[in-house]
Amino acid sequence: MQHRKLISFVFSAVFSNLKGLGSHILPSQNFYPSLLTDNKINFNVVFPSSNLDTPLNLELGSGTGSWICNQAKKNYRENYVSVEMRTSRVSRTFSHSCLLGIQNLCCISDSATTFLNHRNDDNFNNIYVNHPEPPNQDGGESSDASHMLNEGCLELIWRRLKVGGRFILISDNLQYTQVLTRSIGSLIFNRKLNFTNDSTVVIGSENLRVGESIKSKGSISLDLLKGIPSKSLGYEEGGESYFDGLWKTGAGSHSSRDERYILCLKKCEIREEVEEKKTVKKLGEKSGGGGKKNKKKSAAKQAKRNAKRLAQKGEGDVLESNPKPKGKEEGEGGLSTKDLIKRERKLKRRAERRAEAAKEKKDGEDKE
Repeated sequence: MQHRKLISFVFSAVFSNLKGLGSHILPSQNFYPSLLTDNKINFNVVFPSSNLDTPLNLELGSGTGSWICNQAKKNYRENYVSVEMRTSRVSRTFSHSCLLGIQNLCCISDSATTFLNHRNDDNFNNIYVNHPEPPNQDGGESSDASHMLNEGCLELIWRRLKVGGRFILISDNLQYTQVLTRSIGSLIFNRKLNFTNDSTVVIGSENLRVGESIKSKGSISLDLLKGIPSKSLGYEEGGESYFDGLWKTGAGSHSSRDERYILCLKKCEIREEVEEKKTVKKLGEKSGGGGKKNKKKSAAKQAKRNAKRLAQKGEGDVLESNPKPKGKEEGEGGLSTKDLIKRERKLKRRAERRAEAAKEKKDGEDKE
């Protein structure tokens, strides 16, 4: 069916009043066509009580759903969406939400990239990723596992966030988090997305501190936090992700049992910066700047290089026939090209006189 590629299964506590609740997995046939609009999930139908002011939060790679179920239960005035590729984990998340009576959680079985591809821009207030799996564990070629947060997925995350929305990543792998941060910085530099450090995060009083500021090309600097996820990041106490459990056991050859590394970024628009650059360019053209000026500078440099080469070869007479750029062009030490040629000729004649004097002296000594 055409929708099967879009979503393998859709679960929601909204359906808790349906008959036959014991069958948590919906059949491949779409019994709820109103949930889909242009092959995209319509969360206004999934969450009947939702409106434009109701925050919509997303967790990618939600595992068995312990963390997001706790979040949804404590923040019942916000809506949550969990995305997990393994259907067995999605089933556990859905079962857990039903047992807790949660009605503001939608569980989706799909890959992160496929799900984000079928969403509209400016859709989510917060996107969370808890303990993403690195491309490999030991850095070798033999352990090249799938990588969820590649550049394409990071661009989609930025597009699907509302302006001012936050992308929050938690990991126990410092090296992997540093690589991700540099990748985001490179994407910002190449103007494929635009994130800034979230200034609303409380540093210091909630066991959070800036571990390091990772710099990328240009003046881009993103803060990598260390500590324990707190309420200012949107994390409620009492819930842990699937990988939190693994974190406690020290699973993974790069895991750290003492520190968690946190990246909290806020979405900014790119259009304003583009318009600002266009304005600066137009002002430069009006004031006489532009490509012609650069061409004159290039011609002056080339003329200076030609003068040096010909002066070294003793072909100064040819220099007079070379076209000279208009205006006074300065060479080394503030000298014009003409003065520079004269100086080279003078130095050459002086060297010739010294050579002749040395030769005459040597001939005189030989005669004696």
